[in-house]
Amino acid sequence: LFFRKQTNDSPITRSYFVISSDDYGATWKNERELITANPGEGIYAFPYIGKLKGEPVLGIVWGQHGRQLTDVQDIYVATSLDDGHTWSSIDGSVKRTVLRSDKQYQLHHSQDNHASRAWDVTTSSNGEPIILWIDYTDEIATAFYSTYSSHDGWSTTFLGENSRAYYPCGGALDRRNPSFVYLSK
Repeated sequence: LFFRKQTNDSPITRSYFVISSDDYGATWKNERELITANPGEGIYAFPYIGKLKGEPVLGIVWGQHGRQLTDVQDIYVATSLDDGHTWSSIDGSVKRTVLRSDKQYQLHHSQDNHASRAWDVTTSSNGEPIILWIDYTDEIATAFYSTYSSHDGWSTTFLGENSRAYYPCGGALDRRNPSFVYLSK
């Protein structure tokens, strides 16, 4: 189970936690901190369950923002093969118990005067992540989806753009067929 906590001094989410049960919720193990935002910043996250190289995996996609929710910058991805005790970059090169928004976990880095936000995550038929994300400027919103393959790494596909979009126009992936994407204006 993934959940978030806010501090009394801030209306923004500062930390996400994970807690697990191996007896269908009759008892719960101690909560563990999963992601903590940098001071003065907040985070949002999407957990998912999938597979990586054929192994069951917990995954999380997240972004970090400044004091304004519209100031979302980069998009990050991490996976866990041990029920959330440790988290790795998707290629397995970095392993931590508490995540930070570091380059090793980065899927997308926003350019200056851009904001980027992940809007949905699902998995392919073989369990690997598919992430819908949108890059915003003051004038245009551009939608992409990124897929991960254990053999080829990340692949990003341009979906379209809208010059009349306003933040936070968003989107959703069809769970039965992730090649269908629904975008708002």
